[in-house]
Formats: sequence, structure tokens, C-alpha cells
Amino acid sequence: MDTGAIAIGLNTSAANAERAGITIDWSDPTPVNGGTATVYPITPDRISIGDAVGQHLPGSVGPTPWEAMTGFDGIGNFTHEFFKPFAVTFDFVGMHLPRLMVLLCVVAGRLGAVAAAGHVAPAAAAVL
Repeated sequence: MDTGAIAIGLNTSAANAERAGITIDWSDPTPVNGGTATVYPITPDRISIGDAVGQHLPGSVGPTPWEAMTGFDGIGNFTHEFFKPFAVTFDFVGMHLPRLMVLLCVVAGRLGAVAAAGHVAPAAAAVL
């Protein structure tokens, strides 16, 4: 989830877009990140997270940093244009720090090292 990618509803890899039947406009390359990478436009008919649905939102395919950061394929990144019509809220009062630490460690791919160091309660590690 990335609410900062303006004018884009979905970022994904070309392989995932093709697997989902999304047409890629290979004729319109767009340099990004200061010209260090190139993305290509897509416009999926429909994308959704639960009951939240976006239709015909602009998107892009190309290299993504998430695989290297997390060690797994995140399928896609829902971004600003998808979330604009919705109220996205976070319950920071009800959030439990051990679960937050576990989530952050999983994203960083270091759950085992942090749990072994005693920074995450075993019960919190078992949640995931």
C-alpha cells in the first residue's frame, strides 16, 4: 500500500499484469526514478481490496523495489488513485507494539533474528 504515488492506482510487474489479463501499453515507456527505470502504462478494468473496488484506474508495470526489500512477490501495490474515494484509517490507540514490530520485521525479512533476540514475544510471533 502506497498512498503517495500520485495519478497511479496500481503498480505491478509485467508478469503479474499479464497473468491477470491486464493489457500493457508497451508503446509508451515512461522513465521514472530519475531515469533509472522505465514503466509502462496499464488500465485494469477492476482492482479491489475486499469491498473497496476501483475501475479503470491508471497504473504501471515495471521494476518494483518490493521483491528485493521483502524477499517475496507482493503481486501489486495499490496506490493513491485507488484510495482517493475511501477513508483509510489506522487505529493507533488499539494497535499493539509487539504485533507492529512483528509486521515490520516480516516486511524487512528479519522475523527470526528479532524473535531470537527476544525483541518480540513468542505469542506475537505466533500470530503470523
